[in-house]
Amino acid sequence: MLRGEVRAGEAGFAEIDVTRRRAISRSHTATHLIHQVNEILLQGLVVHAFITSPQQARRLGAIALFGEKYGEQVRVVEVGDYAREEAPAASVSNSSPAWWP
Repeated sequence: MLRGEVRAGEAGFAEIDVTRRRAISRSHTATHLIHQVNEILLQGLVVHAFITSPQQARRLGAIALFGEKYGEQVRVVEVGDYAREEAPAASVSNSSPAWWP
């Protein structure tokens, strides 16, 4: 409501900003996904990192995010059976926040 007041029994006019509503709907749905990921993290999944060739990493199904470029070896990080990615950065050893430094 921009101005005035609403009284019972009076007619009114409502207008929906469809672009804004769609953006809010996307954010709301993403929140549900984040809750699911948080539940997975709290399971305390083992995080395993190892070095292999880019070819073997791809055969294992590792995902290379952001189009990283590697040499003859890549570092792969597995989080339980949930994720497997090429990841050069440091990782925790367990997905549960209680283990995080």
